Amino acid sequence: MYNPSLQGFSTGGKGCHKNGTNDLNVAQHNATGKNMLSQAKELVERARELGQRSFTRDWKLITIYVGTIDVCTLSCLYSEEEGAEHWINNITEALDFLKHNLPRALVNLVQLMNIGDVMTSTISDSKLGNVCNSLYMTVCDCAHRMNENETDLETFIELIENYQTMLHFTISHWNDPMLNNFTVILQPFMKTVTLDLNTDVDQFPLASDCLHLSPSGYRSMAVALWNNMFERVGRKTSNFHMSETQLKCPTEADPYIYTERNSIVQVPGNLNRIIST
Repeated sequence: MYNPSLQGFSTGGKGCHKNGTNDLNVAQHNATGKNMLSQAKELVERARELGQRSFTRDWKLITIYVGTIDVCTLSCLYSEEEGAEHWINNITEALDFLKHNLPRALVNLVQLMNIGDVMTSTISDSKLGNVCNSLYMTVCDCAHRMNENETDLETFIELIENYQTMLHFTISHWNDPMLNNFTVILQPFMKTVTLDLNTDVDQFPLASDCLHLSPSGYRSMAVALWNNMFERVGRKTSNFHMSETQLKCPTEADPYIYTERNSIVQVPGNLNRIIST
């Protein structure tokens, strides 16, 4: 439900700087998994400054997305399994801290974007291909190191899919179903990506580095995240259309954000389980 008393959203500036425009936004440019714990600590500190009553009584909605820099610049420093494990351990360390220090919190953990889909689309584009491919050598050099003699980024895409699979497995076992004041929901909408490169400049989904999102791309990402929040766990959309603009509205029958707990449905035989598609 719409809450006119919502607090904490930023109105401009960089999240790593504490000022009047950032409020509870502690996101940092080019952050990696190893930055998640320090950001979690900063978030809790700022949340406490809202007052003890708000800190203990009010529900908090936190969104975490991290991984682009990890797979683009750090993954080739380790074996595939070691890189994913480091990344996931950093994320769960931050989640453990939040669970024990931030009461009444719902965490949106956004699945790692399939950067390989983005790179494949841009490299194969007749207008963008050469420019974007050159930029990727700098902003995503691990992809080039892994696919030195390939044009389809197969090895890099397999690495991303491994990161995604391990994150899904970890979070599905990390949540404590007995807790009623803290939960993490993996929002999978960026597991695969579809983007339209034949669009007006102001609607183009990518930034000038061909990797990060433009303002238009971030608007579509916000819509897709919102829509994922109101889809049952196990039935969530897992493809991100970068031109997405249609918001799903909660209904009277289903007015709440779906978590693992309230996604459970009755099936014949009186067994409760999450229905997957």
